Amino acid sequence: MKSLSILICLLVLSCQSPISDAETAAEKTAFATTAPESALLFLMNFNGKYPYDCQLLENPVTGPRLTKLLGERYDFVKSIWNVETPIEIQDSLFYAWAMQENSGGDPSAVIMADINKDCLFVGIREQGKVTLFTEGDMPYPERLKAWSKEKIQ
Repeated sequence: MKSLSILICLLVLSCQSPISDAETAAEKTAFATTAPESALLFLMNFNGKYPYDCQLLENPVTGPRLTKLLGERYDFVKSIWNVETPIEIQDSLFYAWAMQENSGGDPSAVIMADINKDCLFVGIREQGKVTLFTEGDMPYPERLKAWSKEKIQ
C-alpha cells in the first residue's frame, strides 16, 4: 500500500511542468507595472451627492492632500465653501464646486480629481482672478480650464 502511494505521488509530480525563469520574470514584471489602486477611488460613490456628504475638505484622504496642495490658501477655500453644487463624476473625473454665500460666484472654488490617476486639482476664483493648483505635474482637466475662463458678473 505504501509503495502504491509513493508511486501515485511520483506520477503526479512528473505530470507537473516546471515554471521557467522566463515565466517567473514575466509575472514579476506584470505585477510591477500594475498601477496601484487610487486612494481617491472612494469618491466614485458620491456622484450626485454634495461635497458635504463625503466631508471633502476634512476627509482623512482628501483633507491632508488639499492642505498640502493649497498651503495657506486651504483656509480660504474652507471659509468660502458655503453654497455647493452636487458632485459630478464623468470618465473618472470628479468635479465639485462651491462659492461663498451671496457672492454671485466670486469668490468660489472648484475641486477636481482624476480618480484613476490619483491626482487632485483645485481652482480658486477671488476678485476676478483665478489660480489653479495641481498635484505633481499633471495637466489640468479641460473642465477646470473652462471654469477658469468663465466671466463672473
